[in-house]
Amino acid sequence: MTAEPHVAYDALLDSRAKKKPVGDEQSERFYGFVTGIQDRANNVEFRKAKGAWPFREYSYLVGGESTHAGEFALLFATGERVTVRGRNLRPLYEKLLRHRVIWIREGEADEAVPDGELFVDEIDGPVKADPGEEA
Repeated sequence: MTAEPHVAYDALLDSRAKKKPVGDEQSERFYGFVTGIQDRANNVEFRKAKGAWPFREYSYLVGGESTHAGEFALLFATGERVTVRGRNLRPLYEKLLRHRVIWIREGEADEAVPDGELFVDEIDGPVKADPGEEA
């Protein structure tokens, strides 16, 4: 004889309540990201020190390039480009490539950060990319 349906359902609910959610968000000082093994972010928000905080969907991300350790650019299917400048940006860039980053924050003008730590100095864009520019 099998257990009554409500007993099995209650057991299932209890087991799910004890598990840690897969799509948890964590944050570093200048960016937030999802941590689940198979989770991806849908959008990335660009939190500028002044002005609007635009966001773009990862589904429109068509390419990008890491110019050097202090700059990378993201190109979107809308013809827009977002350039992120700072220092020690590699960990942020790698998470962006895997669609994990939820938001990126520009540092404040008076914000002090040790030399070896990631710092986002400027987020330029989204702006229309030059016609001859490619990823």
